[in-house]
Amino acid sequence: MMGSAPLRLAVIAAAVVVGVLVLAKGFETRAVGVPPTSPTPSASSSPSQTPTPLHSSPSGGGGGGPTPKQEGVVVAVYNATSTNGLAHKTATVLTHAGYAVPVEGNYGTSAVTSVIYYRSGSDQGRADAGLLRQKFVKGAALQPITDAQVQQLASSTSEHLGADVELIVVLGTDYASTHG
Repeated sequence: MMGSAPLRLAVIAAAVVVGVLVLAKGFETRAVGVPPTSPTPSASSSPSQTPTPLHSSPSGGGGGGPTPKQEGVVVAVYNATSTNGLAHKTATVLTHAGYAVPVEGNYGTSAVTSVIYYRSGSDQGRADAGLLRQKFVKGAALQPITDAQVQQLASSTSEHLGADVELIVVLGTDYASTHG
């Protein structure tokens, strides 16, 4: 029995190390929620998983990337909450700030955390999404979206999202709780 004590101690130490690693990985910031191949809303009324922000600070400026802008940036705004008129109210605020908001409506599913989608591969879109988050939709996750995903979203919401739409804002209950 004496010889098994070091083995038991080694097993316990290994279990503690594995537990610490699992906990550390569980608290890393990473994108979750909207799968990369299907960001489209569905007819389900159950809340979706809450995505976490991909970036912890607004994009653009100071890093050699594009300068973020808001004047003339074309944005679609969707309400993913039960708060009536939230998309319209937000679209009005954004329009007064210089954004162009040709599309506003209801999102097919509920969302806890707001998301700002920008066109995949667009450094300018990413910078503009960061500025929009910093000024108007604080705490929103930033997510890239492909043209195919944009069209899939448009067909599921019966909205036409032209190629000029640079950003798509999906307002969650986090936003509604402070702006509804």
